[in-house]
Amino acid sequence: MLLSALLALTAHDIIMLMKRIKFIMILLMAFLFREANGQGRVFSKAEEVMAASSREEIVRLRRPWGNWGQRVIAYYKDGKEESFKKKMIWGIELPNGDRLRFFEGNTYKLLSVKPIILYQTFSPHPIYYFSKNLSSDVKFLDFKELDRTLSDEELVEAFKRLSIVRKWAY
Repeated sequence: MLLSALLALTAHDIIMLMKRIKFIMILLMAFLFREANGQGRVFSKAEEVMAASSREEIVRLRRPWGNWGQRVIAYYKDGKEESFKKKMIWGIELPNGDRLRFFEGNTYKLLSVKPIILYQTFSPHPIYYFSKNLSSDVKFLDFKELDRTLSDEELVEAFKRLSIVRKWAY
């Protein structure tokens, strides 16, 4: 069926189809990467996230849009650039201070570090995740998972301090 439809196309139809495909590809490439100007940081390990070290000499970060793309590109003051595979680094800090974590192919925005590590996804209706510490796995935020992962004291503290945890508890 598809083959017969393609064979019925005229040369003009094929050219118009190719132009549309090219336009869609250009749009996808434009949205595949988002750039952030200003200083940022690349975290190769979880321990670096909370360190008060000075910012690297990064003048611009080019990061994947949402979960698309596999690389982050850092542009340095001296003109050098470095490419990082998302799966090889913990995450990045954008010039506005937002910290993003890469875990198992997904990108999470870091919301809170105490009493638990709280993340959200990039979507019109964010989905929330958590981890016990910066090095542990990212898990879906629901009460059963919180109860399995946290001690009683940690769970009470999270319930007291984070409204999103109270919301998800019921």
